[in-house]
Amino acid sequence: MIMFELIGWILISFSTTATVYNAVPEQCGSNPTVTASGFKIDPSKVQELRILAMERTMMMKHGIHYGDTVYVLGTGRYDGKWVVEDTMHSKWAGQDKIDFLVPEDVKLGKWKDVKVYKR
Repeated sequence: MIMFELIGWILISFSTTATVYNAVPEQCGSNPTVTASGFKIDPSKVQELRILAMERTMMMKHGIHYGDTVYVLGTGRYDGKWVVEDTMHSKWAGQDKIDFLVPEDVKLGKWKDVKVYKR
């Protein structure tokens, strides 16, 4: 079934590390409800927004821009379409790494060798 969903998508990374983050000051700075793209997060709708943060170098390397939709495969629960609206801290520079914005009650999540596709 997933193979049909991926028709028209291009694999850009097969070895991405994926983690989760919350829209809280400790993880996002002084204004955690505004992403790097300027998108305003409604905390009550975090789960349905499906916002993704991507490492900046990875974005440039693959021509990904804010507002682009990517398809993630290899996490189980978080597989599917996500919208890139945020970037990751510069400490992750040069790494194929993505971060799923999740509700505050979700604290842990890490997957290796995740596949990321773009249109």
